[in-house]
Amino acid sequence: MPWVVAGLTFLAFVPALESLFVNWDDQANFLENPDFRGLGMKELGWMFSTFHLAHYQPVTWLSWALDKALWGTNPFGYHLTNLLLHCGMAALFYLVCRRFLDRGAPESAGIHPWAAAWAALFFAVHPLRVEAVAWATERRELLSGLLYLWAVVLYLKRHQEGAGRQPSLWRVTGVGALAMLSNVRSVSLPVALLVLDYYPLDRLRLHAGGSRLGLVKEKLPLFGLALGAGLLGLLAQFTTYTLIPMAKAGLPARLEQTCFGVAFYLWKTLAPWGLSNWYGDSYMAPRTWLVAAGALAAVLLTLWLAWRGMAGRGRVLFAAWLWYLVTLSPTLGLVKSGRQIVADRYSYLPSLALALLCAAGLAKLRAKTRQGRGPVFVAAAACALAVLPLLGSLTWRQCRVWNDTVSLWSRAVSVDPRSVFIRTNHGIALLQARRFDEAVRAFESIREDTVDGMDPDSGVAFFGFIRFLTAMTHHNWGVDLMYRDRPLEAEEHLRKSLFYNPDLESGRTALGLALLRSGKLDAAIPLLQEAMEAAPDAVDPRLNLAQALAAKGRKKEALAQYEAALKLSPGDPGVLEARARLLDAGRKGPR
Repeated sequence: MPWVVAGLTFLAFVPALESLFVNWDDQANFLENPDFRGLGMKELGWMFSTFHLAHYQPVTWLSWALDKALWGTNPFGYHLTNLLLHCGMAALFYLVCRRFLDRGAPESAGIHPWAAAWAALFFAVHPLRVEAVAWATERRELLSGLLYLWAVVLYLKRHQEGAGRQPSLWRVTGVGALAMLSNVRSVSLPVALLVLDYYPLDRLRLHAGGSRLGLVKEKLPLFGLALGAGLLGLLAQFTTYTLIPMAKAGLPARLEQTCFGVAFYLWKTLAPWGLSNWYGDSYMAPRTWLVAAGALAAVLLTLWLAWRGMAGRGRVLFAAWLWYLVTLSPTLGLVKSGRQIVADRYSYLPSLALALLCAAGLAKLRAKTRQGRGPVFVAAAACALAVLPLLGSLTWRQCRVWNDTVSLWSRAVSVDPRSVFIRTNHGIALLQARRFDEAVRAFESIREDTVDGMDPDSGVAFFGFIRFLTAMTHHNWGVDLMYRDRPLEAEEHLRKSLFYNPDLESGRTALGLALLRSGKLDAAIPLLQEAMEAAPDAVDPRLNLAQALAAKGRKKEALAQYEAALKLSPGDPGVLEARARLLDAGRKGPR
């Protein structure tokens, strides 16, 4: 059965294998970063000391270095490794579910393989998993999740009655350390193990009185590792200026984000559409009902489940709820890093409890009906089975969103069109994809619209940035048209580029070249002279000016510019060739 679960999971994520590296950390991690490309002492030293992009994740870097050795910079290999890790997680979770169900509901043993398979697939093929699997950068979530769950399996096996040779607590600690070195969010592991002590291991009851303190003492090495990993994570955020101080986001804002997060992942587990790679303040603002729901869930539901648990009823519900809160806690925003409010990937470990709880409900329902033939059980089982292909189809479609940068940010715009951050990144993606007309429209719409959620203190600087991006789009569009021998159209866009950014260093050079190629020499020469004076050490303005002067018949001045260009770039083949043509034309001309 684990192989079936892994195989079906693989099929649901096949479109992810077609994805490119997206310009959402992937390029900075894999294409522009030479430091991880190898397994020598220099590269290993970098992996264990770097805070690259505000993360401390040496074990994750090791896995990427192995990918680099196997696949080079082919994104297929990185995505394949991600998918295989996720399939392994699905298979391992199936085994965990079997162990939980066998221990907690022995009266319905016949359905346990199917209930466990359903829970594993509900977790594995849910669209909320797509971000972690289809985004190459999120290897840390998958690798740490697999190691985290492996530590849980070892811990459960250690306390399994009648088991043979039991794993030592040091093995649990070692695997937990690897998880924390893959992703700092694994620091919740020692507390999660205490939840397991409550249920299903029932060690709190067995260690009544003062001996319960021993359950914490035995985990002190893990708590120490969690403290160290947490401090390294904070240092990584602090040194890269992504840790947001209390002065910019006070306690009320952090509590609001926390309550929103508690409800958001439950909501999206039940309604997994409208997913995005970015949820910011503008996404949360019209959904304040989720803040209220999260606050009620975090307080009232916790108190009610705790009361029932102490009374000996609903212990599995309380344990599942505690697991959800504990594994989610590092991402809820009390320690705020970055401007995102929530993220699909943060649901990876918390959702395990929700899936297992549903499977336990099926097993319990089956035990309460005669041989599992009651209409309520049959209806519940039919609904559960129908959900899986629906989730798989949504996951298949969501994987397509991550195929390239434009599709990624296009979906984000459709989910939250009010976000300045999303719309800006969408425009940049269009610019990089050379879809210039769409990029211009994207940037101009940002400038023309009044977008809620903008920081008024940075408004002027932000709109200056948008003008710069608009200028760059017109500039690149014009250069592209020149390469396609359409200088008149290029001139139009290059003039717009200078309108939006008169100080663009290459703007006058490019416009002068467009004028030169369209035969407007009288307009080209003074513009190229301005470009040369603005950048006296640049070769291109002098080369283009020399060509314009030569075409105008001012060969002596043209030759002087060629000589000056050669002083700046001795042996430049383009300058030498143009100079030779001018000299050759002079020898062949009338004396």
